[in-house]
Amino acid sequence: MKRRPCTSMVKHSVTNMGCGHSKDHPKNVDLVKLRKKYDTEPIKKAKLLNIWTIGGNSQKTLALAKLISEKLEFLLVTEDSLLQTEMDAESERGKIIKEVVEDKSNICPSVILDLVAEFVLENLEGVKGIVFHGIPRDREQAWQLQRLIGPVSLVVFCELTGEELMTALAEEGDEPSVVKTKVDNFQKCVLQFAKHKTIMKVDGTSEPENVIEEIVEKVHSIAK
Repeated sequence: MKRRPCTSMVKHSVTNMGCGHSKDHPKNVDLVKLRKKYDTEPIKKAKLLNIWTIGGNSQKTLALAKLISEKLEFLLVTEDSLLQTEMDAESERGKIIKEVVEDKSNICPSVILDLVAEFVLENLEGVKGIVFHGIPRDREQAWQLQRLIGPVSLVVFCELTGEELMTALAEEGDEPSVVKTKVDNFQKCVLQFAKHKTIMKVDGTSEPENVIEEIVEKVHSIAK
């Protein structure tokens, strides 16, 4: 796939979503100061299918997202890969991101969407859809992501029971109180996404290979 250079023409930008006053990490203020504006019209005109994968077991949802992108030949966009690429570049922004990540804090949501815009613009040629993992994180970011890419086409929810969800999140090595907070936040997030009529629930304990065919079939039906 031929890569398209990222553009920084002043046309559209993602709103700050409170980033300038973020309590997660003081360096988020510096990240906001480095933000650019992008010509995102090419993304909107491409009318891409917009697929989100969510679930408590991050490893399995990531594996499923990768499989969906491979089967459908869609672009895969994950928060972790975007952040890692920026940190590896050792840009001014990347160095600040690294500092925030190493402090185990959250990156400002609209900065994440800036990285999404850059990556999609660079790889837009020939793309018919995008599979997201780790993005969006909440209702506001979900709304902004749809402004950037277009309406969500399908939310694939890898469903776990309460106990399974606790176990999956506990495997990340956090304290019980942190795990409890993560569970509560995740459940709120799911309730927000469940309002979309495009949500598709699959067994979160199944291997991706066991659920991929029904997902591909669903996406094909949406694309018609």
